[in-house]
Amino acid sequence: MSEPPKPNAAAPAAPAAPAAPKPAPPPAPLGSEKDAALLWARIRKRPAPLIGVAFTVPVFLTYHGLLLALDRAHRDDVRRSGFDLITTWFIGLIDASRPAYVLLTLALTLALLVTTWVHQKRGKIAESPHKRVLGEAAGAAVFGLLVGFIARGALPWLTPAAAALPWIDRVVLAVGSAFYSEVVFRASFIAGGTWLLIKTMKNLKKRPWIAPLICAAVSSLLAGLAHALAVVDGQFPWGIAVYGAIEGLFFAGLYVTRGFAVAVYAHTFYNLVSLLFVLLIA
Repeated sequence: MSEPPKPNAAAPAAPAAPAAPKPAPPPAPLGSEKDAALLWARIRKRPAPLIGVAFTVPVFLTYHGLLLALDRAHRDDVRRSGFDLITTWFIGLIDASRPAYVLLTLALTLALLVTTWVHQKRGKIAESPHKRVLGEAAGAAVFGLLVGFIARGALPWLTPAAAALPWIDRVVLAVGSAFYSEVVFRASFIAGGTWLLIKTMKNLKKRPWIAPLICAAVSSLLAGLAHALAVVDGQFPWGIAVYGAIEGLFFAGLYVTRGFAVAVYAHTFYNLVSLLFVLLIA
C-alpha cells in the first residue's frame, strides 16, 4: 500500500521568466580609437607572397599573347630598343621556334593556375579581392608617377630606339617588364632571399624583419643596375642606375607590405603611363 503524499511537500518551481534583452550599446563615433585600430588592421592585412599569382594571370597572358601577335618588323624594333632583356630573350625564342614559345607559355600558365588552385584549396584566397588589388595598385602607381615626374630630370631612361617605338610595342614592353621585374627582383630575390637568410643566419631568427629589408635593398640595387645595362651606350648611366634603384625600393615596399598582385599591377600601370605618355610632358 503506497504512502499518501506529504501535505507540506514542495511544489515544483515555476519556470523563470526570460530576462529582458540588454539594450545595444550606442555606436562609437567615427574616428574613435576602435575604428582606427580596425582600419590599421585592415591596411596591414595582406596575402602571402605567392597568393597574388591568381590575379596576375591576366597580365601574364596579355603580355605573351601580344608578343606572339607582333609581326617580324615590330619584334625587330622591340629587340633593337634594348629596353627589356627578358622580352628580347622571348623574341629570340619566337624567331627560333614559335611552337617552343607557345609550349613554354602554356607551361608557365599551368604553373600559375596550379599555384592558384592549391591556395584556393587551402582557403588562403579571399572571395573577391580584385577591386581592392586594382584600387591599391592604381593609387600606388599614381604616387610613383608623381615622384617620377618631380624627378623627371632622371627620366630619359628610354633609348632613342625605344622612344621611337609605336604604341603597341610600348604596351608589350610595359606589361612584360612589369610582370617579370616583380617575378625576378621581388618574388625571387625578396621572398627567396628572406627564406635563405633566415635559414642560414641564426641571428636573424630573433629579428626576422631584418631579412626582407636586406633583400629589398639588394634587389633594388640589382634592379637599378639592370635598368642601366639595358640602355648603356658608351659611358655608364649612373643617373639611370640610381633612379632604377629608387624605383626598385618603391616596388619592393609595395611587394613586402601589399603583396605580389598589387606590385605587379602597380608596376604595369606605372610603365604604361610612363611609356605611352611621359615623353609628351618631359
